[in-house]
Amino acid sequence: MGALRELLETWFARYPNAHRANLRGRLFSGRESEQQSAWWELYLHESFVRAGYTVQVSPATPDFTIEGPGGRFHVEATARFEDPDAQSRERREEALRDALDRTPTGLWRIGLELLSTGASSAPSARLRTRIAGWLRTLDFDKVRGEGRKKDPNGFERYPHKVFVDGDWAVGIEAWPVGKLRDDEGRARAIMTWGPGEMVLVQNEEPLRTSIARKASECRGLDAPLIIAVLLARHYGHEHQVESALFGVDGFEYSFDPDRLAVDGVREIRFPGGLWSPTDGDPDVAGVLAGVRLNHFNFPKIGPTLWTNPIGNRSSLEIAAELPWQRRWIDERGHAHASAIPVPADFFGVDRDWPGTED
Repeated sequence: MGALRELLETWFARYPNAHRANLRGRLFSGRESEQQSAWWELYLHESFVRAGYTVQVSPATPDFTIEGPGGRFHVEATARFEDPDAQSRERREEALRDALDRTPTGLWRIGLELLSTGASSAPSARLRTRIAGWLRTLDFDKVRGEGRKKDPNGFERYPHKVFVDGDWAVGIEAWPVGKLRDDEGRARAIMTWGPGEMVLVQNEEPLRTSIARKASECRGLDAPLIIAVLLARHYGHEHQVESALFGVDGFEYSFDPDRLAVDGVREIRFPGGLWSPTDGDPDVAGVLAGVRLNHFNFPKIGPTLWTNPIGNRSSLEIAAELPWQRRWIDERGHAHASAIPVPADFFGVDRDWPGTED
């Protein structure tokens, strides 16, 4: 932690004195969300200063007014964090999967479907015992010879059974494939794993709403606005940022009624993104997304700047020195990206920073 503290103190020394107390209080607040939000603002300030900009910090919105190479623009910083309930749920599911992967299955391997996630830790030991007992009732050679059969729903499967214990439920498919070992030689029980509940984490809408809310707080500015959003670990991916800004991509099929068949398919983007062509927001010139960026990995990965295709945004010119990847959508809805820079060189640290500390 010594290298991190030393680096933060160096960055902190360049932060305007009038605003240091507030930033320091948040950096060392003990609350992860406060710490990461404050680090994000410090990171942005350091980035602009190193790129040759003059940075004015404001206690109100927007957070920064930037002047220098390419002109003048404003930056409003925000951060998104995964719902603690979702994090807890994921940990319980991972614990169950790891436990069931140690089930004594003999020559069988199992396909695992999570049908219901309980409110507390799963009864893993009982489930392992029941699954192993069921597998012992099956005829390995017979199942292997007959192959997969259609179940009542029309899906081809090997023998399948649902195990319920309290508010947990899992579906188990018995695969007659012999012993399975990982790269380290350890026996594994699970052949396939999937969420049978089809629970999808939809972060696009709350992300779009968050950016739109920040934009609404910054109306009537005298220069272009960038919303800089930090997406904490497990919250999202670049494709979710793209969907939040431009709409979820998908396919549109055309149907030939005479042949009763699909005769064409084309890629489309559904409306609803912040920058959708029909109802998009022209006031946000760019969105800077720090996806899973933090105070340890910043030498290796950097944020991505998405630019608004609505209206004339030629006045938004960003210094090429900034370690940002640029992404944009063309008039046909196709995504493009610039080369990924090496942030370590920009910040003057080793690429394996902070390395191994004694």
